[in-house]
Amino acid sequence: MSQPIMVSLPSVEIATYVDGEEGRPWIILSNSLGAIHAMWEPQLELLTTSYRVLRYDTRGHGGSSAPPAPYILDDLVGDIIGILDHYGIDSADMLGLSLGGTTMMRLATAHPERVRKLVICDASAETESADLDRWDRRIAQVMSEGTLSLGDELLERWYTPAFRDARPDIMAWSLEMLGRVSATGYAGCAAALKDVHLLRDLPALRIETLLISGKQDSQTPVKMAQMADIIPGARFAAIDPGAHFPNVESASLFNDLMVRFYDG
Repeated sequence: MSQPIMVSLPSVEIATYVDGEEGRPWIILSNSLGAIHAMWEPQLELLTTSYRVLRYDTRGHGGSSAPPAPYILDDLVGDIIGILDHYGIDSADMLGLSLGGTTMMRLATAHPERVRKLVICDASAETESADLDRWDRRIAQVMSEGTLSLGDELLERWYTPAFRDARPDIMAWSLEMLGRVSATGYAGCAAALKDVHLLRDLPALRIETLLISGKQDSQTPVKMAQMADIIPGARFAAIDPGAHFPNVESASLFNDLMVRFYDG
């Protein structure tokens, strides 16, 4: 397992993790809100056969520092740009889930020259008014009770009921990741997700894009299929079974989609 390499940026220290042989093309992996770089472990063995894999902990998550909240989406994009510049990476393939997917979408629309191919999983392109109360409640709760107070709620979102029952080890691992997210970091990133308006930019995206959703992830499959319709040439796939973390619950299906997309 790779050890963290700290990247010092003007307002934050970002923990990065590099695996795979030097000289291979880079792929950058961006984690979900409430998780850390370890969420990509089911993909790591596969990706390192072809890539130099760079995972990182989003600010306020895992080994990265937590600047004072709130954050905006462009703060998170700036962190990726800083990481790319630190490693001398002109452009790379990108993979992001949930918060990571939204961040990668913004990166691709604002800095398309840095992105080769793009995989977005279970992510939102637009904050809806109905989402605001939920985000405000979660922010208040983590600031008063800590991130683990959201544990039951998030596990219900991340995995299907059958998988939660069958894999208590994965539930414990997931809570361990959540416990490594600071309250400030969770609240800051949640604030960024309160102000996402990317749908208007997606028709101009000229990057080869695959959108993936867990079939059981509430309304996310419908929304991501609509996103695929407005991104030129984009493809969409729903993974069954799968909720918000199909890369964990149905890793083999997820990995097969990635191989066909990135190699194709």
